Amino acid sequence: MQRNMLSDPHWIARLLLVVVLLFIVSTLAGCAYTHLQAQQAPTATPRSALPPTEIVPTVTPAATDIPWPTPSPPDTALSLCTFTDPASPASSATPVPYRFSEPTVILTNTGGTITIASWLPDNQRLLLTRSIAGSARETIETVDMRTGLVQRRAERHALPGKPVWVEPQQAIAFVDAIPNEGWMLKMGTAPPYEVAQTNLASPSSCG
Repeated sequence: MQRNMLSDPHWIARLLLVVVLLFIVSTLAGCAYTHLQAQQAPTATPRSALPPTEIVPTVTPAATDIPWPTPSPPDTALSLCTFTDPASPASSATPVPYRFSEPTVILTNTGGTITIASWLPDNQRLLLTRSIAGSARETIETVDMRTGLVQRRAERHALPGKPVWVEPQQAIAFVDAIPNEGWMLKMGTAPPYEVAQTNLASPSSCG
């Protein structure tokens, strides 16, 4: 029977028709599946090439570039200061006329010097030194500026240091230098009489 089917041309034609139909169906099914996948896949959008990234440095504005805030006006108007008229300058005073007399010569020292040491606390006498002409010594004296009387207190070598008045003892303290003995601090008091006369004293006032 199998031999009869293979030898039957009609049966072979039917078999070939079935094979061709199966091939067509499978081909159509594959095309439909490929088309469905193409529809479901997202469409790729072409992207343009990005330019290279440029690094921009950060610039901090300087303090002078920052605008200062605008001050708000005060709520109340400020009153302006008022100034009084300046005082008129004082009128120039008329100078008081003075007449000076020639200085009076009180004491002289021919061939030597006179040095004032101090003004005494009684506001009447001067303490001074007078060099002795022709020697390296000097005398220490007080001069009464009212009576003109001179009292010799001591004698010493001529030294730059000035004598000092000692008020409680009514005496003078001074430094002296003695050859072969050295420096000494001495104190001298006045004798009970005046030993000299100035141009202020009258001859009768001298003792």
